[in-house]
Amino acid sequence: MKIYSYRGDHEHLPENTMIAFRQALLNGAEGIALDVLMTRDRQPIVFRDESLGRATDAIGLVRHHDLNEIQAAEFNEPYTKFNEHIPSLAEYLEWAALLPHKTILMMNNDNFLYSNFEEDIMACLAEAEGRERLILATSRLSSLRLLHTRYPDIALAWMPESWLPEDWDRLKDLEVDHVLVPLTQTTRELVENCAARGVKIMAQGVSTAEQILRLQELGVENILVTDMTTARAALKETKMPFSSEQLKYATETPSEEGQKTPMQMLAQRAKSLTYGRGKRNGKSNLVAIALSMILCVAVATFLAGLFMNLLKGLFH
Repeated sequence: MKIYSYRGDHEHLPENTMIAFRQALLNGAEGIALDVLMTRDRQPIVFRDESLGRATDAIGLVRHHDLNEIQAAEFNEPYTKFNEHIPSLAEYLEWAALLPHKTILMMNNDNFLYSNFEEDIMACLAEAEGRERLILATSRLSSLRLLHTRYPDIALAWMPESWLPEDWDRLKDLEVDHVLVPLTQTTRELVENCAARGVKIMAQGVSTAEQILRLQELGVENILVTDMTTARAALKETKMPFSSEQLKYATETPSEEGQKTPMQMLAQRAKSLTYGRGKRNGKSNLVAIALSMILCVAVATFLAGLFMNLLKGLFH
């Protein structure tokens, strides 16, 4: 059974960020599943919600903001201490090309139909290396058809909203390799239907050891989890899927003094693209607090003096 980390190690780190993906691989994930949305200036980004408010201090919808505005947002508690930004899909793909894991790109175009969503995703993929390790997932059969026509070498996954017989018939010409379904819909009947069609199931929303063992008994080969420790313990996995040599580009440790790894260079480039972002280091925070206190004292002193002068004027 292959274990995919959904949104990275977001039990401890801000979800769908480079640091969360990096830690998921170091924790033993064989693949990463992430969400893709589109900005106002048609830049694919790695983010889960249509609204920015749950995860960040920004307001409004993703599609109402440009990439620079979105990457200036800061993550909410308890992740404010991490100087992380919302990554673009291009940034993630450049990083992932240097690593051995597979990636599921979950295209969130079901609630809101983005204009030219598939074309913009494909434009991003045109320059990407390691496409053989990508899986494009969507609930729209029309999107699957367009993606298959343009990039027949990239694996596809269907996220069905129903199990109508005619939908299964439409999949025949699309060479769909996987079906991505919630845990609650993963039944023995579904497993048998997929096996008969040569389609592999990917179960998402898996969180407990009992759920993982039940899926294993059903013959499910791929699971999307949020807790790598629980998943590996349930499956009694002791060997890491990738060697430290294979994952060397996932770390932030320089290979030689004075040299930066591709991860570090990507992070530096990403930060240079964003502006208006405050520093979160402790020294800057202390200076800001001190200046705020001085300003408050000065204003209070001025107002107190003004009030006393007014009182003197009233009684004299």
